[in-house]
Amino acid sequence: MDHLPVRLGVRISLDGNPSDEELDIAARDLQSELLDAGLEHADLVQVAQPPPGSKGTTGSVFGDLAIAVLPTLLPKLIDLLREWRGRSRDRSLKIRAEIDGKPVELMLDGADFSADAIGALVERMQGRQNTRATRN
Repeated sequence: MDHLPVRLGVRISLDGNPSDEELDIAARDLQSELLDAGLEHADLVQVAQPPPGSKGTTGSVFGDLAIAVLPTLLPKLIDLLREWRGRSRDRSLKIRAEIDGKPVELMLDGADFSADAIGALVERMQGRQNTRATRN
């Protein structure tokens, strides 16, 4: 059963000193594109307590998304993230995951980003999922 989703965190960074609103707009834009592309789980990260002085009962972590995707769709997800990042020079993405209990981070922040690094991450994530599935 290799249908266990891979869970990723994606943090958007914008050059300069972006406002919470600018980060929120960027996160919602990326979320919309991911959902339009057929990914079912791309959610804005919420926190239990809003920042001091805000009026809501929950708050957002501006610029953060939580994504769950089947291992077979990881290459498509990475391609979508690279395309979205590449459309603007002022933004970068940090992809966070946990593989075998160890945190892994990958930055998508420029043309020097290696396709080999993406491939290695995808293989590690897919391998972890296959290992988990054989244990169940």
